[in-house]
Amino acid sequence: QGQDSHLQAVCKTGQSLKRGNHYASKAITARVGSLTDKWKKLRELAAARKSRLNEAYQSQQFYADANDSESWMKEKEPIVSSDDYGRDFATAQNLLQSHERLEGEVKSYRSEIDRLQRLAKQVAESTGSGMADSDLGEEIVEIEEEYEVEEMQSRERVQEVTEEVKVGQVKANYAYSGKQGFSAAKGEVFALVKKTNKDWWCVRNKQGKEGYVPASYVSDAPPLIEKKTVQKKVVETVPVHVRKTRTVKKVVPTSKPKVRTLKRMSTGLKQAQNPSRHFDSHNVASRQQAIDSTYDRLVKQAEVRRKYLEDAIRLFELLRDCDEVESWITDKEVIASSDDADGRGKEHVETMRKKFDTFKTDLAANSIRVMEINNEADLMVKSRHSQSRVIRQTQQDLNLRWEKLQKLRAAKEQTLEVAESVQLFQQTCDEMKAWINEKDTSLAVEDTGDRKSG
Repeated sequence: QGQDSHLQAVCKTGQSLKRGNHYASKAITARVGSLTDKWKKLRELAAARKSRLNEAYQSQQFYADANDSESWMKEKEPIVSSDDYGRDFATAQNLLQSHERLEGEVKSYRSEIDRLQRLAKQVAESTGSGMADSDLGEEIVEIEEEYEVEEMQSRERVQEVTEEVKVGQVKANYAYSGKQGFSAAKGEVFALVKKTNKDWWCVRNKQGKEGYVPASYVSDAPPLIEKKTVQKKVVETVPVHVRKTRTVKKVVPTSKPKVRTLKRMSTGLKQAQNPSRHFDSHNVASRQQAIDSTYDRLVKQAEVRRKYLEDAIRLFELLRDCDEVESWITDKEVIASSDDADGRGKEHVETMRKKFDTFKTDLAANSIRVMEINNEADLMVKSRHSQSRVIRQTQQDLNLRWEKLQKLRAAKEQTLEVAESVQLFQQTCDEMKAWINEKDTSLAVEDTGDRKSG
């Protein structure tokens, strides 16, 4: 722009010389025309370069924002793909609350992705500088670019596993009655707790009571196989998307360093009348496509983790309810399996009947809770809970113990009915005996009176 006034002054001088009939008017006119044409072409090329620089600025602005977005998503991806779902109900709830906040951030970031999409669209729809391809050269340069690969990585996760556990057992060869109230009947089988020493072993009976018996009174019995659900660390191989950087050689357009001819400039003008697309539109579109793919994967991973956390909370809640019911069943099994109604007096049998009626009331109340647990377990399995196998196993274990308690209740009730029948029979016998004694006394008095009167 600063040379424009100087050019205008030169052209004005040439026109003055022409009007003054200078002897070199023809040469001056040709030189002024040539200078004017070249100045026009130079201005057009400068405008084209400015347009090209604007395009480059637009691209670099997009790349800077794209780098920020990719860094943000790369930071969040390990969190949303974590397989830590908590150790219990409370920790799972805390993790879910933290994840809900993170998921909110991920969803809010949609506006930033949309902004990048609009920017990429502007690049794609913008026109190029209008420089002809013949005015451009090519140069091979090395650039750093990010790319994504899928790798198989090993990781640990805590999983509910049902294991078969062997519990050692011993069988009593002789009857034994200890001083502390622990006794063993001949042939009775006990769970072996510990071989305390060579003379005494600690055992547990079917009622859950522990005590010591002489080692010489018992012998090893076949072990009892029990199924227990435990938390165990397992190693699994999973596909993980990893972003890496590599150096690639790329062909980029550059301006040819040689002086362009008027013919080339004319070709450039024709190209300017039919502008091309943005020189970097293909790379921008590819980068935006990768960002969209990463964001969509991030959203899906967040949804999957939320589902697993919700599943974990429901599972921990179900396991907690099952543990409470099983603990209650363990307490009631001791009552239902006791045989203290035999050989006792009437008052004791009546007391046992009252306790048993209370036990039946509790049993009826907890039957509703067991039914609710079964309904919840069925619903969780039907909704394809991620731990359906563990839920089914826990449900089966609870129902087996519940059925066992029901059998013990029926047997206890039958025992009480027998004891009550015996007590009723004894009461009838006592009443009959008293009546007979009364009549014997009356008859003895009458016999004595008859003898005296004779």
